[in-house]
Amino acid sequence: MSTTRNVKPLIGLMGVASLLLAGCQGTEDSTASLYDSAYPPSTAAALADTSAANYDDNRYGLISGATLTHWIDDWAANKPAYISGELIIIQVSDGALTNAVDASCVDTNGDGTGVCKYFKPAPGVRSYSLGANTWSETRSNGVTETISVVPSGDKMDALLAAYDIDPRNDMIVFAMGYGGTSAAMQMGRAHYMFRYWGVGNKHVAMLNGGATHASVIPAGSRGTYLGEANSGVAPTGGTVTVRDLPRDNTILQATLGEMMAVARGEVANAFVWDARSAGEWGGNLLSTNASASDCVDVDDADGDGNVVETTSCKSALNGTVAGAVNLDYVQLLVTNDATENVGGTAANDPSYRYKDKATVSAMVDALGYTPGQTVYTFCRTTYRAMITGTVTGTILGYPTRYYDGAMVEWLQMANVTNKSGGENLPATSPWQTTALTDNLTYNTAAYVDTPVITDAYAASSDAVVAADRLYKSGSSASGTTAGSGSVALPANPCGG
Repeated sequence: MSTTRNVKPLIGLMGVASLLLAGCQGTEDSTASLYDSAYPPSTAAALADTSAANYDDNRYGLISGATLTHWIDDWAANKPAYISGELIIIQVSDGALTNAVDASCVDTNGDGTGVCKYFKPAPGVRSYSLGANTWSETRSNGVTETISVVPSGDKMDALLAAYDIDPRNDMIVFAMGYGGTSAAMQMGRAHYMFRYWGVGNKHVAMLNGGATHASVIPAGSRGTYLGEANSGVAPTGGTVTVRDLPRDNTILQATLGEMMAVARGEVANAFVWDARSAGEWGGNLLSTNASASDCVDVDDADGDGNVVETTSCKSALNGTVAGAVNLDYVQLLVTNDATENVGGTAANDPSYRYKDKATVSAMVDALGYTPGQTVYTFCRTTYRAMITGTVTGTILGYPTRYYDGAMVEWLQMANVTNKSGGENLPATSPWQTTALTDNLTYNTAAYVDTPVITDAYAASSDAVVAADRLYKSGSSASGTTAGSGSVALPANPCGG
């Protein structure tokens, strides 16, 4: 491990001043002047990966269980030639496993239940299971606070240090133990987080499907690779930071202002994909939850006859970004291959693998994608969109950007009355999205959660990206922005 190298002060800080003097246009963000010459900016096209036709042939991006278990068998002999460090497996879920999944699962801790739950450590291989709040943070974009955005540089560096990860030399694999839609979303957000902060594509991978499914690790072999304990307490002491990763990959995040420009048709070759359900895309009333649950059910939305109970608060609007096409993310996953009841639930468990490359390619073509377009994808909190973005950006090799603020942000940006009796935005704010929303409907004021508006007249909505570039350059002690802080999301944070 090397210590953090010195970096040059950020050049182009005058660009910050120019942004502040640009006026409250609320129309387009441009932070090109914030780049540090030590960290050349990547393009969305350069960051896209193209998978092999057979996922078994991939060594990064989306890999199969056969590839991962081959590495675990003898990491020193089987690792990719360009990797000099360790194999670090980060599970985004261990699953609520209560039953032995096959005879190979040994009751190692003597509690009467043998469970293949975690990836076992092996020579050169470490394994950890991390919680959902690892992969997102509540941050302000300068206009409004959003409940789940890519974590700050502070949080990313703390993760690298706590688990002694060197992304320049190690291979990091994100995996589901017990498969599920929420876990697949988290795996995508973990991959996005590492790539956003500059980790090279050949040093990160996602395991295709839940590890306990027979199509990923065959029954009878699970006990070789999965057990009741992983690597335990992290070693800590890592010294590598994001400042050691010489690329600026923040292009992966599309800002509110950029999405407004896309919706106005000002961005050439944009392909906008809403990963939510057809009803959400179509503007069904009360279809997009906010983050609170103390609004009054005045219209008896749940049909239980109680009009004074509290219910989950909603965004002000319903609908989608103008021009967005819709295909529910779950259609991209294999959910019809359930053969075993591994998790002890009422039904057998699907693998939640991605469908084969030819199939997902045909599905995206059917949506109207044409070569050369950049994909802009989102859902309610851009969790479900990690599935759509993995298909386009990691499997098909299409330029892909994530609107990380997502619909929970977009659909609150309006001059409407909320549950507090105030207005979300003043009528003169340039950040209103109503005119840029297709399938637009309005929710009753009593259901509308009160957003945290940082500055209704902000010159730009790029505070997250700007802060992250400052942090990476070493010109800022912290990558956080106003109102930042981690947030624990529900089991299925997008409601998909």
